[in-house]
Amino acid sequence: MDITFNINCKLKFIEKIANIWYLNLPRGGFDVLKSAFSLPTSGTTPPPIIYKRVSSFVWVWDDRGTGATRGITVWRPQAVQSGFYALGDVGIPLTNSPAPESSAILFKAIESDALHPPVAFSEVWRDVDSGGQYDGRILKMLPKSGYTCLGFVAVQSWTSDPELDLFRCVKTNLSQRELAPNFLWNDVGSESAGAVSLFQNLPSGSDTFALDANTFSAIPKHSDIVGSPALLNGRFVKNHQDINLGLPEAAVNIYETTDISLIWNDKGTGAILGLSVWRSKGKSTTYSLGDIAYPRTEGEPNRGFVVKAVNNDALGVPVDFREIYRTSGTGGVWDGSFHQPICSAGYRAIGHVAVRGFSKPAADSVRCIKDEYTTPGEWKFIWNDEKVADTKDAQCMRQLHRTTKAKVYKPCRRCKVIQL
Repeated sequence: MDITFNINCKLKFIEKIANIWYLNLPRGGFDVLKSAFSLPTSGTTPPPIIYKRVSSFVWVWDDRGTGATRGITVWRPQAVQSGFYALGDVGIPLTNSPAPESSAILFKAIESDALHPPVAFSEVWRDVDSGGQYDGRILKMLPKSGYTCLGFVAVQSWTSDPELDLFRCVKTNLSQRELAPNFLWNDVGSESAGAVSLFQNLPSGSDTFALDANTFSAIPKHSDIVGSPALLNGRFVKNHQDINLGLPEAAVNIYETTDISLIWNDKGTGAILGLSVWRSKGKSTTYSLGDIAYPRTEGEPNRGFVVKAVNNDALGVPVDFREIYRTSGTGGVWDGSFHQPICSAGYRAIGHVAVRGFSKPAADSVRCIKDEYTTPGEWKFIWNDEKVADTKDAQCMRQLHRTTKAKVYKPCRRCKVIQL
């Protein structure tokens, strides 16, 4: 479900816009966005690299069974959108830790030579003879000449390496050195034949442009690390939500985000199907167009979307909300209610919102969008509260564009489509 950009003509957005939803639906379709994205304004030069923060990770390795005095778990940021890459893995100083609570950063090259895959891996340490539950190695990435690798990685294997193309090293002139390596872990106490110490690559605070990508460095001994970690220089590397890379006449920009928060789920209600409702969050002046209906009680969606107005009148605050459903009498762990935004004349709501409890949603929880930027769509069933003794019935539908079954963006003719 990667966002697709069209730089030569207007797009009609299809299912990828979000899993935003409606309740107690009328016959017919709903409305989805049909215009978005703006090019850099005149005189603005795009940065060589853009980045986005992510909170989705996959487990790589941990030190269970090694006997090490301290614990470590290594996680890998999940590249949920094509073209974005990690600079290294993330270390959490706890054996068998939960996924990191802090975000990592993924990067995409705007200038074609700004990033380059590592050319090889060099082994720093392996847990041979440690008695660990998982075979594991810590690896250093080796860059192409003129590039700097800003992190290290782990692998659950003594013989195979990760794919080189999963990672990127950065052009050296786009990085900077910081004097703040922070001790993370060593294997003291294990029976491993080798030695290793890990250090977080952190900004020192002296330079506010240094970007914390949540990576680490490793050395093959039990001692302090010498030198300074390399970090990305925020003077040249910009957040993807701070730039425009689309249509000059567009009304809004749309940004993919993995920053989402749980609003409500149906745990304890007795409903046959599971549902959790999440809200997309972004930087200041970006807004959700509706909450995400995820068809499971547990787990979470891997992304959402937020929008930012280019035209001042493109988005509007709802004037009120109409309650559609509440969970009275269901026995659910959380009370919850679903609400339809009521928009000013000339604006439409593209999605509904949920509240944990029975109060009215905050006006700032969602935005309406100008009617001329929407187009009709169709529905796809997600959830209903069957078998739950509620005062009202409810069902959720996902929005789809009626012109395609492929669930992809459908550009107009003579359009060049690129991914961001």
